[in-house]
Amino acid sequence: MNRCGSVAARLPKSERLDLAVRALANSESITDLAGEHGVSRKFVYEQRGKASAGLDEAFAMDASDEEGLFDLKVRGCVRAAMRANAPKQRRMLRC
Repeated sequence: MNRCGSVAARLPKSERLDLAVRALANSESITDLAGEHGVSRKFVYEQRGKASAGLDEAFAMDASDEEGLFDLKVRGCVRAAMRANAPKQRRMLRC
């Protein structure tokens, strides 16, 4: 018996991604998604969890986010480009 014979093991990355995004959207039931792709509900929940963790990591703020995204040199001045939600007084032009 082939160990990689399950549908889930053979599911291409693009289909796993589509499955995870659709599961995160909650527009369809997990049961319907699993049936459509021929995989278990557990597999759909696992893919949804991986996608959710990836989004959490991608949007996690760290200490450097508070300092600014980058510095832009303009004619001898340095303009600190801050996040849109940073306090207004921190978004300023320093010369």
